[in-house]
Amino acid sequence: MSKAGSAIVLVVDGLRAGFLGPYGNTLIDSPACNDLSARGQLWENLIADSAELESACWSWWTGRHAASLSRDPPADGAMLAELARAGIQTQLLTDEPKVANHTLARHFQSVECLPPAAISQPARNPEDTAMARIATRVAELLPALPHPFLLWVHAQGARGAWDAPLDLRRRYQEEGDPPPYPHTAAPCLQLDGGVDPDQAFAWLQAYAAQVSIVDMSLGFLVDSVRALRECHPQSPLAFCLTSARGFPLGEHGAVGEQPDAPLQSELLHLPLLWDDGNFERGGFRHLELAQSPDIGITLAEWLLPGLAASSPWGRNLLAASPDIPQLAYSTGAEQRAMRSPNWSLLERDGRSALYAKPDDRWEVNDVARLCPSVVRQLHQQGDEFLRCALANSRASLPPLPHELIRAIE
Repeated sequence: MSKAGSAIVLVVDGLRAGFLGPYGNTLIDSPACNDLSARGQLWENLIADSAELESACWSWWTGRHAASLSRDPPADGAMLAELARAGIQTQLLTDEPKVANHTLARHFQSVECLPPAAISQPARNPEDTAMARIATRVAELLPALPHPFLLWVHAQGARGAWDAPLDLRRRYQEEGDPPPYPHTAAPCLQLDGGVDPDQAFAWLQAYAAQVSIVDMSLGFLVDSVRALRECHPQSPLAFCLTSARGFPLGEHGAVGEQPDAPLQSELLHLPLLWDDGNFERGGFRHLELAQSPDIGITLAEWLLPGLAASSPWGRNLLAASPDIPQLAYSTGAEQRAMRSPNWSLLERDGRSALYAKPDDRWEVNDVARLCPSVVRQLHQQGDEFLRCALANSRASLPPLPHELIRAIE
């Protein structure tokens, strides 16, 4: 059971789970992420309920699924307001104006939006990057924050300027490889045909460098969090790392900020790491499906036990529950995706694509024609999920058929 305490949430937009060491990546050195996962807990299957930033904020700060927002978007910011009434200081720090100006952001007691920095070329040193700037500002704020508090930090990350030094980009270049992507503007294009392998690899090198910058900044932040714990040993303090959405690098025809990018793993599969100083749970890996509203509910329950108990949708990820959701549902522009423990279905443009999970991690083998019964059942489950989400009630969610849960033979 969680204890009342303080929390720091770091959201790095555009950060894909598959590019971090704890999620199996071997290309990028991510020692801070590795250490955080070893000391804390990791959720293997956090699936965004939407690839839209505005919807992500709704989900985090209300504990409701993004699919419910089309009918009845909440505007009262009940959870944030209740935290303030309970004497918990709530503060939002971001370099993303869309987050600072979000409808619900006004329910934070303090909102600080860092002014945009003039970034026209890659930084000379990691300390000069936008991500390092965020980390430095957090370290300045922490000693003065009254306990208990919620500090929500949202960084543009890969959705902002790609300012990692060129030397760091070249770290991922081997003999014979093309030169790394040299620009600071994140690539953004729709691929009508196949992608040039050299161009795709140049994007990959630059993106890997951005992830390295995130990891360096994370290490600095984690050190600051541990120093604060030592100063306030009686005040539980949790640190959470996650993302709003991933960043497509051309895997399914989209690169970067595309409003109709397909809801595939490069957009939806996000990291979630949690460290609250409870070393008995250190290194624990959760395999069940989780979604964005669960983050808000988990934080609410950690900060003020009982606050989220009546939530009709999101669940406290730190509490053992026999009612673990078996379906993740994601909504987007004229498309939707359904994920069960062993399948992922994308419905888009009147067509369905089915992928076997967890084996087909990058979703390259469409087996919809080979498994029509799985497609049909996931479609039906998606309809039921949407009906329940619109009613904001999980109570009538139907159980998944055995075929959508069992190990693939």
